[in-house]
Amino acid sequence: MLEAYLAALGFLWSWLNVLGPIAVFCLLISTLAVDFIRQRRCSKENGCCDESSLSTMSLEDLGRFNGTTFPLVYCSLQGRVYDVSTSANFAPTGSYGFLAGADATVGMGKMSYDRKYVNSMSLSELTQDEWTCVDGWVAYMDSKYRHVAMLKEFCDWQRAATTATALGFGLPMPRRVSSTRVGQP
Repeated sequence: MLEAYLAALGFLWSWLNVLGPIAVFCLLISTLAVDFIRQRRCSKENGCCDESSLSTMSLEDLGRFNGTTFPLVYCSLQGRVYDVSTSANFAPTGSYGFLAGADATVGMGKMSYDRKYVNSMSLSELTQDEWTCVDGWVAYMDSKYRHVAMLKEFCDWQRAATTATALGFGLPMPRRVSSTRVGQP
């Protein structure tokens, strides 16, 4: 009786050795498919978003959405405020926790973790190449996170920089203006 039980257990174990990796592979593929669908939906929703209809938020207001004051976590990039609450990276203890409730435009443009660039409104100091880098990060954020508001300080800077450019001062500007999408002329 014991031999029959051990033989059945051995047979079951050999099938588990075959089915286990197949089950893990199927789980991995389904997880990737769900994530891909979610990213496409988020990107489409952000693409259809009329920025002029969104509320504006100041840096001070944004700072409250750091995961400790409120349970929501927001991060701003190129004037777009994103709800990044779903990412453990932006949690107070995450690798990007220092960006929770903050603007990351200058730091992302310079590809720097330096804390001096957090909430920096030295946007005129970014080169065209750095603005191109920021555009890439905006496209990434648009595909992952919901766009919930516009950053007041960025909108004010953009208005002033647009006026200065029109007057012939030639400041580097992001390619995207509030009425167009990233990557469009």
